[in-house]
Amino acid sequence: MDRLLPFAFFILFPAMWIGISLVLSRMGGWARLAAHYPDADDSGTTYRMRSGVVGGVNYKSCLNLRVCDRGLRMSITFPFRIGHAPIFIPWNQFHSISEKRLLFSRSIDTNIGMPVIANVTLPLWIRDYLPPDRAAILKDRLDSDAPDSSPP
Repeated sequence: MDRLLPFAFFILFPAMWIGISLVLSRMGGWARLAAHYPDADDSGTTYRMRSGVVGGVNYKSCLNLRVCDRGLRMSITFPFRIGHAPIFIPWNQFHSISEKRLLFSRSIDTNIGMPVIANVTLPLWIRDYLPPDRAAILKDRLDSDAPDSSPP
């Protein structure tokens, strides 16, 4: 029996890894995004090992983001990729864009799709790549959140 224990580890650990990856993909909404936004291999600048949140699942330093003219390509670094097909989200599918602040970090928070398929939080620098119509949504939200500086 003790001789089988190492073999059990080599079978159970990968099975658990695959199972957890699949569950996280479903829970956070990555699987729904992949169903609606299949991968498109547009050219652009790729930023590897970035962090973000899809649904409630935090992808800490395992997101690859490719900024393209038509949208944003997202993929997951191996070995976390199981159940997470690469996706390409056109810029016009970013809705309700707002800035999110948490202690010392800032990011953008956005709903993807209409009706909403998933909520996504991405690094703040993504706003610099948003097309003018999407950037205007964020600017309008920031302006409306600013305190009124006019005298009472």
